[in-house]
Amino acid sequence: MGRNPFANPIFHDEAAARAWFEAARWPNGPVCPRCKGTKAYVIKKRLGLYRCATCRRDFSVTIGTIMERSHAKLTQWAVAFHMAASWKNEFSANQLHRQLRCQLNTAWFMFHRVCEAMQRSGLDMAMICGTDLAVEPAEAG
Repeated sequence: MGRNPFANPIFHDEAAARAWFEAARWPNGPVCPRCKGTKAYVIKKRLGLYRCATCRRDFSVTIGTIMERSHAKLTQWAVAFHMAASWKNEFSANQLHRQLRCQLNTAWFMFHRVCEAMQRSGLDMAMICGTDLAVEPAEAG
């Protein structure tokens, strides 16, 4: 029997997921997305929030990414990225909905954001996310 890929702490521990995203985005420490300053300090009031010493603006690992202004947890985003990257056939919002046990509209939102990010990076989205990501209105009938 194979090892459970979701046993990694980044999939169920919010602090571990945040550390994983920070290490992936900022291998040499936090960088302000506005002024590109490398001097930042942690604001103790909220986990994962930094203040740039140069421009004095607050930022986190999600600012400037597809995860910005999302209410989904970072653990859920980690699962979505993992599923999109490791799925052999098509990856769907319904599969994400079942895996995360979240609202279908949350899974749909995350699915489209992940597919959009992968498409921007130049991956073939017809194989991973289906052939058509456009949403068409249902015909009245």
